[in-house]
Amino acid sequence: MTDADIAEIFEQAGCEGALCVQSLDDAAEFGLRADERVVPASVVKVQIALDGWRRRAVGWRAWFAMRSA
Repeated sequence: MTDADIAEIFEQAGCEGALCVQSLDDAAEFGLRADERVVPASVVKVQIALDGWRRRAVGWRAWFAMRSA
């Protein structure tokens, strides 16, 4: 995907967005308007959502482990 592709997705959704993705393995990164200021609440919501998904995944693994024991 290119920055134009992602910008088009935001446009089709009828919203504006900024994005910055950095690899945990190397120095690779991608940014779309990444240097623009954003409302902190929006950034925090992403972190909360990711933690929720992580906890859900851990919970499902534990549930399946208990059932197969």
